[in-house]
This record gives sequence, C-alpha cells and structure tokens, in this order.
Amino acid sequence: MFRDTLVKAAAAGVCGLLATGAASPAVARTQAGPSAPSVLRDYVALGDSYAAGPGIAPVEDEACGRSGANYASLLGERARRFTDVSCAGATTRDLYRRQNGDRPQIAALRSRASLVTLSIGGNDLGFTEIIQTCAQAAQTAPTGSPCKDYYAKDGSDALAKRMRGVAASVGKVLRDVKRRSPRAQVLLVGYPSLLPDDGSACRRAVPFAVGDFPYLRDTIKRLNAALAREAARSRVRYVDMYRETVGRDMCQAEGTRLIEPIVNPVGASAAHPNGKYMAVAAKAIGRALAR
Repeated sequence: MFRDTLVKAAAAGVCGLLATGAASPAVARTQAGPSAPSVLRDYVALGDSYAAGPGIAPVEDEACGRSGANYASLLGERARRFTDVSCAGATTRDLYRRQNGDRPQIAALRSRASLVTLSIGGNDLGFTEIIQTCAQAAQTAPTGSPCKDYYAKDGSDALAKRMRGVAASVGKVLRDVKRRSPRAQVLLVGYPSLLPDDGSACRRAVPFAVGDFPYLRDTIKRLNAALAREAARSRVRYVDMYRETVGRDMCQAEGTRLIEPIVNPVGASAAHPNGKYMAVAAKAIGRALAR
C-alpha cells in the first residue's frame, strides 16, 4: 500500500506539471524607472518548467505554469524591457510551435534584445517519463537499481544515447537564438542538483530504488555536461546551476532544499525548483553577466 501510494503520488505530481488552465499572455513589460545595466536593457527569457517555476506564487500564466517570481522575473525587475515566455513541458521543438495557446517562444526574440536566457533539454531527455518509470520500477526491487537496469536492458544506456540527440537539438536552438538576437548576451542555464548520492533515507518523499539514486544523479550530471559543451561550441555562456545547488536537493529538509520532493512538495511543483532556488539562480546569472 505504501509503495502504491508513492507511485501514484509521483505520477500525479509530475503529470500535474502539464495540466492546463486558461491561457494568459506571456509576461512582457516596459519599465521607465532608473537606468538598468546595459545587458538588462532588453531581456527575453525562454525555457521549460525549470525556468517557468510552476507552483511558485504568484502565477502569471496558469497554462504554462509561469511564475511571477521565477529567476527571469527577478532579473527582469531591473530591465527596461522584459519578456518571459518560458513554459512548463517545453522541449526544443516546442520553442518553434504554439504551446498551450501561446505563440512559439522563439517568436519573442528581438533583433535588439540585449540578453536572452534559455533553460531547455530536460523534457527532450524525458524527465517526466524517467521519474514515472523509476518510481514504478522501485516497487520491484527497492534496494536495487531497477530503473538503471530498465534503461540498459539492451546492453547500453538508452538515456546516454538519447542525450546525444538532446545536445544536438539544444545546439541548434542556441545558434538560432544568436541569429535572431545578434546583439544579445545569450546564457544557457543548466539544471540543478536534484538528488543526493545516497537517497535511502528519503524514499518516502522521493520513491526511487536505493541503487537508482546515483544512476539518476549521474544522468543529470551528464546532461549538464552535454549542455555545457554545446554552450561552448555555440560561444554562449553556461550557468552551472548544479554546482550552485549541491547539498540542497529534493531529499533535504524543507528549509534547506531548493528542489521540492515528488511526494508532498511545498510551494512549488513536485520535482521542481522552489522560490529559494529562483533567487539563487537569479544571483548566479547576475554573476555570470558581471564576468
């Protein structure tokens, strides 16, 4: 019964990220206040739920799970012109098509934009599918590594293979962003540390098998490494959010963690960043811009 409850909670929590509501316009505003740093003169934010901030109050767009307190909004407070079109569930392909009633994210780019941030790639890899698969597999061998075994059932890691395609897709997007906004500083924002080395003590909140915690942790590391390489190839800056968040993953106490757990998340969607993370990310991006 306990295991069934965990799996159902995992599925409900993650699938809830993609639930739709009445669409609202993308955040776009012009400020006439004090002069902002030149790089923040005209800021466009693109990305998936790790940029949008589903579940974090206040909600700007229900359909896309876009928060008015995500890292883009925190940075955008200092921008003269700011547009945030990030949307939960977005893949690299979704950047080029309508999502939840909104225009394609890529259409928000302007030739005069001074800053573009992008968080993308997790949904191309299959974050939601991976979480659901691993939570279900944990029922069969809670102390083993059934999810790792599942993805390697053909003798090689299917996620590692998938990652090569993700990297190529992200690289294509980065080059297109630079073409559409040639004056902008472009920052690719990586993914945070989601899991600890040893998750055996937090299986009620994060229902994975004990042996799958290091496998999934390493998968996130490999994804970030692939994103960093694509950023370097495309000559854009990479913001390493993994390093910024080690030790503050979803297995930590409520006052410490920056990522909410799968079961009983507080103030943000399951397996997603909370408001404290967004503040940390905004500061990390600010430091990257200052270098």
